[in-house]
This record gives sequence, C-alpha cells and structure tokens, in this order.
Amino acid sequence: MRCKGVKTVYDCVNGIQLFIKFDSLTGVITSRLTTDTATMSTALQSNVINFLRHLVKLVTVVFFMVRLSWRLSVVIFACLPITVIVSTIYGKFYMHISYQVQTSLADANNVAAEVFSTMRTVRSFANEDGEIERYAKQLGTSYKMYKKQAFAYASYNAFNILIDLVMRVATLVYGRYNMEEDELTGGIFLAFVLYQLQLGKSLNRLTEGYRCLHSNSYIERKPKMKQNESLQREHLAGTIEFDNVSFSYPSRPNEHVLNGISFKVESGEIVALVGPNGCGKTSCVNLLECFYKPSGGRVLLDGSPVHLYEHHFLHKQVSLVEQEPILYARSIGENIRYGLTDNECSTDKIREISKLTNCDSFISRLHDGYETLTGEKGLQLSGGQKQRVAIARSLVRNPKVLILDEATSALDAESEQAIQELIYNKNVFRTVVIIAHKLGTVEKADRILVIDKCRVVEEGTHKDLMIRADGVNAGLVNCQFNKKTDENEIDITIF
Repeated sequence: MRCKGVKTVYDCVNGIQLFIKFDSLTGVITSRLTTDTATMSTALQSNVINFLRHLVKLVTVVFFMVRLSWRLSVVIFACLPITVIVSTIYGKFYMHISYQVQTSLADANNVAAEVFSTMRTVRSFANEDGEIERYAKQLGTSYKMYKKQAFAYASYNAFNILIDLVMRVATLVYGRYNMEEDELTGGIFLAFVLYQLQLGKSLNRLTEGYRCLHSNSYIERKPKMKQNESLQREHLAGTIEFDNVSFSYPSRPNEHVLNGISFKVESGEIVALVGPNGCGKTSCVNLLECFYKPSGGRVLLDGSPVHLYEHHFLHKQVSLVEQEPILYARSIGENIRYGLTDNECSTDKIREISKLTNCDSFISRLHDGYETLTGEKGLQLSGGQKQRVAIARSLVRNPKVLILDEATSALDAESEQAIQELIYNKNVFRTVVIIAHKLGTVEKADRILVIDKCRVVEEGTHKDLMIRADGVNAGLVNCQFNKKTDENEIDITIF
C-alpha cells in the first residue's frame, strides 16, 4: 500500500478509496522509515517469490485437473466465486486494520522519541510517571489494534478451512457417483484428489501472500516546494526585492502573515528588520530562503524570482543563521564544514573563520579541539557557543547574502562585539539582513525597516527613526531602554 502526499492522501487499492491523514511529527516519520520499511522488506523477500511460485503451480494443477475430469473440476470451481468475493472484502478490511496498527505504533514511537529528545524538560517538571502513562496508553491502543487484526486473520483462516472442507466433501460425493456410473475410473479419481490437495495448498499460500502484501505500506511524500530550476549567475550582486508580497502559512491559510509588503535591499547594504513579535520578520526570511512560496507578489534576488535559482547555488549564496541553530552529532569541524566538501572548505579556512567569529577561543580549550563531538543537536555546547559555530558555518561559505535571525541573542559582550565587527566590515562586500531586538545590533545598520501589522510602516536610519517620537521603532527602543533601567534598579536594590 503506497501512501502519497504530505498532510492527507487518498490511496486507491482494489477499488477502495482510503482516507489517510499524516502527521508531520518526527517520531511518526521515523517509525515509518524504520519499522514499516523493515516490514515491507521482509514481506517482499519472503512472499513475492512464494506468491509467484504458487501462482504458476496453481495454473498448472488446474490445467491437469480439467484434463482428468472436467465434471469434478466444475464442482470445485463453483466455490471459487465465493472465495474470491470473501478474499476481496477481507483484503480491503485487513489493509485498513494494518494501517491502523502501523499508525498506532508510529504514535507510540513518537511519544518515546519526543521524551528522549526532551529528557531534561521531563525531569525538570518531574513528569516521568505522566510520560510513562502516556506511552502505556499508546501501547494499549496498539494492543487493541493487534487483537482486532489477529481476529480478522483467524476468521479468514477459518473460512479457508471451511471452503477447503466443502470442496473435498463435494469431490468425494460427486466422484463416487461418477465411478458408479462408470464415467470415472479409480485411478483417475485418486489422481484428481491428489491434485486437489495441491490446489488447496497453493490457494492457502496465495491468500497468505495476499494478506502479507496488504499489511504493509510505504510513504511517497512529494515536497510542495520543488526547486528544480537551473538559474545560476556567475556574479551574484545580492540585491533583494520584495514586490507586493503577501503570504499565509499552509496551516493557517486565512491568516495573513504578510500583506502587500514591498521593500528593496541594495547590493552590499546592511538592513535590519525590526518590529513586534509575530509581525512577519522571520516570514520574510523564510520566503527569501525559498522555504515557502508567496501567495501573492514576487521575491526577487538580482531581479529574478528566488524559486528559479538552482537549489544548491541559491543556498550557497544565501546563508541563514537562526536564533536556535541546529548542530549535528558530529565534530565541531564537521559542523562548520557542513554542506561543503573538503576541497571547498579546508581545515585552515575553518580555523581562520573560527578566529574571526570568536569560536577558536573556546574550541582550543577543548580536549579534542575541532574534533570534539557536539552531541545531539549540539547539547554539549552552550547556547552562545552554538550560535558562534553556526555563524562560522555560514561565513565559511562566503555568501553574497547573509541573514541573521536573532543570531547573536545568546552571545556575551565580547563575542557580540567580534560578530558586529564582521557584519559591519565594509571591506567584505555582502548584503546583510539582520533581525534583532537588541538596539546595539541594529543601530549601525545602513537602513532599518520597521514591520508592523504585515507591512513596512517605517524606514530609515536609526537616527531618523528615533526623531519620530510616536513611531513604532522609537516605541520599541524606549521599551527596551526602560526594561534595562528597571533591571539595573532591581540589581542595585538587591546588591
């Protein structure tokens, strides 16, 4: 059974249309890729060959049975329509039950995967018993589905045994009648009975193979964002333009995140996007990275829509550093080189970039240096260390467009100063888009674009925007300043 689609799919097998809903949960997909593929592999290895072998055997046996006695053959074949109808109904029902079993197992695996990846949170809230109960509940659902599947299998086996018994009795009764009428000899009748036994075995094997093949499924998920274009430029300037762009996330199609937003970032310009939470700053980044397509308008890079660029070319030229970067369970050096070959990124280049991003200061103190493993999702490093490694990972590619989405939020003052010197270094010609709430990160930008209520409402330098006392940017800066003042007062009171 093949499951197509991303969120929901329709699968037609033997005339039945099955509605299947997929969750985009990591544990569910992991279960599909491990348990289900292993089951499918076993089924193909053990059942397909036997299925074909017994199918050929069945055809051969039927041929000889008809040659021996067409009358007895008609008696036996009279039961076949009933067998075919019952087998078809059973196959559809068993396919549905098997899908429910696999889904329940995937849900249980998702609970386990979620808990293992968030063990600190579970322990900090002392919710071990709650998660055990949740996992047991999911396993209980799987147990019920397994019992239902076993009952269906037992019922079908009982039906096959009954049909086989009916055919044997009918063969013996009608065979005796033909022998009394001298229409059949004892030798031919004995040979027919032996062939009938082989026919029963082949039918049982075929139905068993049919059941096993219907108990398996695989996922064929096609990405909605297909980037199969081949546009590449020998010299990319890095000019970004949003031309009347509107956008809604697929999970919330009626809620506009961006609504007719337009702005342009010139080549080599450093622009900051600021605004309240949820105003659409990160959504602009997602569109520029071609993670989504706009519902209206165009996102242009050097005058061409971003989705027309070749995938690898685009993401080597446009590099993103997020607030919570993901590192892989590999060495620090491999994480910095991620996506590049050894020829494209040498060890010396890694060390050079690491020094510029203030990574080398802590890496050199580690026992294994750049060969130190970061752990799953970089758990062996602090938040600030992960951000520095992530910035180094982007800069080592020498992108024409660098996007920093709250990329310095966890850095100490010294590291942030080093990163700002890199960002605002005019000797390195690149377009930089910064999303940040810290005043010190954005005030040196060439321009600040203030986004509010899905649109660009203010634009200019930090000095220009602060002149507007009632402006959105001035309000955000004043709130941040007042917060710092309150914190300082609290600190003085305590100490």
